[in-house]
Formats: sequence, structure tokens, C-alpha cells
Amino acid sequence: MDEDTTDVPYLKDGIKGSIKPHKTENGKALEPSNFIIKLQKVRTKKDGLNVYEEKIEQLRRKLDKIKKLNRLKKSLIFSIVHKSANYLTVAKGYLSLLKRHFKTEESIKYINYVSRALDKEQILLSSIELIFGGKLQSKKTVSYTKTMKKDNFKTKFVQQQQ
Repeated sequence: MDEDTTDVPYLKDGIKGSIKPHKTENGKALEPSNFIIKLQKVRTKKDGLNVYEEKIEQLRRKLDKIKKLNRLKKSLIFSIVHKSANYLTVAKGYLSLLKRHFKTEESIKYINYVSRALDKEQILLSSIELIFGGKLQSKKTVSYTKTMKKDNFKTKFVQQQQ
């Protein structure tokens, strides 16, 4: 800078300034109130860190979105698994009731076959639950109660909080 230019300390967040006296045509300097202030943006360490902090913040927001999507996927999978498990339990209950009424060996054989297939499905659903981190807490599930009146099957569905 010129001899008659005075450096000014940092003014505000990475802006450096210098004060230069404004000279008239005859080369005389004017009063200090007529100084020209030149401001220039300078890159400081703080500015560099702000760029990285901004990138880190962007990555953190992306990660939060991914986590939120994963929670939604997990929640959806759990709700499907819970509903399927409830339907399987109800179906197995009906099969056990049918087994009491049909005494023939062939019908019992078919009922046992279907019951084993339902057991395999329940094992599959349980393993899906384990893969995705165990059961969700405070999930509403459907339980059932069965009563038999002569030849009619009556099923009552009850909403329960676990």
C-alpha cells in the first residue's frame, strides 16, 4: 500500500479495509472526514472453516434424511410383519378348531400340513423382525378370542397396546 495509506484492523467477518486520504488537484490531502475507505474481502481461516462447516452441515442433513427414510422403511416392514403374524395366528387358531370337528384321518393330515406351513411363515416373519432390530415398542397389535357355539365359529378382534 502507499505510504499515506493506513491499514485498518479487520472490520467485520473477513472484510479488510484501508483508509487512503483523498487528494485534491494541487496534491494536498483533504481533512480526515473526506477519506476514501476501500474495503476488500479477504479469505481468513474462519471463512475456510465456514465452508467446511457448511459442507459438514449439508452432509449431516443428508444423513438425517437417510436415517428418517430408514426409520420409515423399518416401521413399514414392522407393520406388515405384525399384521401378517396376527393373520397367521388367527388362521392357526381356526385350524385347531377345525381339527376338533373333523375326526377323519385325511382331514387331520391336511390340517396338520397347513399348520406346518403357517409355522414356517411365522418363523420367517420372526427372522425378518430380528434382522431389522427386534420388535417395535408400543405397537398396536390385534389379539383374538374364540368361542365355539355348536357349529358356528365366533371370533372377536380386540385392539391391544403392548
